[in-house]
Amino acid sequence: MKVALVSFGHADSAIPMAKHLSEFVEIDLLFTFPLNRRKNNVINFEKINIKTGLQNENTVNKAFSEEVKNYISKKFKLRLFIYKNLKIKSLTNLVLSWKYSRILRKYDVIHFNGKNMHILFLRFFLPNKKFVYTVHDLENHTGEKAKNILAQKFNHQILKSNSHVVIQNKDDYNKVLQDYKEKSATIHFIPFGQLEIYKYYNTAGIKVPESDILFFGRISPYKGIEYFIEAAKKLKEDFPTLKATIAGSGKFYFDTKEIENDKSFTVINKFIESDELVALIKACKIVICPYTDATQSGVALTAFVFNKPVIATQTGGFKDVIKNGLNGYLVPVKDAEAIYEKAKLLLENPQLFEKISKNIQNEAETGEFSWNKIAQNYIKVYKKALNIE
Repeated sequence: MKVALVSFGHADSAIPMAKHLSEFVEIDLLFTFPLNRRKNNVINFEKINIKTGLQNENTVNKAFSEEVKNYISKKFKLRLFIYKNLKIKSLTNLVLSWKYSRILRKYDVIHFNGKNMHILFLRFFLPNKKFVYTVHDLENHTGEKAKNILAQKFNHQILKSNSHVVIQNKDDYNKVLQDYKEKSATIHFIPFGQLEIYKYYNTAGIKVPESDILFFGRISPYKGIEYFIEAAKKLKEDFPTLKATIAGSGKFYFDTKEIENDKSFTVINKFIESDELVALIKACKIVICPYTDATQSGVALTAFVFNKPVIATQTGGFKDVIKNGLNGYLVPVKDAEAIYEKAKLLLENPQLFEKISKNIQNEAETGEFSWNKIAQNYIKVYKKALNIE
């Protein structure tokens, strides 16, 4: 079986997925980007001179960092295809999709990871191929309802098709099964595991602030950062030397003057490069995810790589991966008091903290979210797509 994993971003989960799938099938990972977007968590090729189309091996070698290449360790082939832009009403992009489809013809299964409207043309040019889709965000987040409406509708078209679809959190999976009862045989729940590629980043010489509690990720209204701040201010009453860090790009949706003048808070409002992100996680004690709604749990599964306990709200994929007292704690949405209580519990109990850190390490190797189990579940989906028993 030969599989093309065509990923539209999501690099930090796609690369581990491909590596572990390579133990069972022949697989190529084809990252697909427009010319104007050359940065995505563990990928950054902004300074590389790239034209549209399939990139040659020399360009791919330049485009991906040594950390990525060391992690892959030649287990599978990494490829890169570039569109002119994201516009589907573009003759140039239509021609590029035709060229891309000719490359994809040689694969038995084409696995699309993430959403991109160019998939419409790829499917048109590949009428007899077997497709598998991994849907990351079924619906848009709070504060982002106006974005990607067309792509959101496309998700529903995929679910109505005869292709096999993978949903990565149980809430969305159960909702889809309810809404598309007749498609239960082609809809699957498969999570993703710890984003272990981050282990390969060298943080020597990178100076970051140490913190007791850390929030990291893109700034957006659904992230609930104001509840992180409220919890931190209350924690200061018990721990006067408390340090809280907020790190991520994006425009704050509330007034930040109060925390800018408070030495307990460090705000790093920019895109956080992978090595700096790793350094921040290593330098913290607890990662907090105060989201008001969520789909996947990439932040938690990044924190777990470094055995850091996570306090997160009872929403989306957090409910799937966080087990109370085992690897962190779940708290109600929009409840700063609950965040405070769980953070205080961990900060004042070093033995509990160490126990949870050890649990996280053990879960990565043998638990439900181990990549080996995840890869085997994907193989089952591929076989179903090909009608192989």
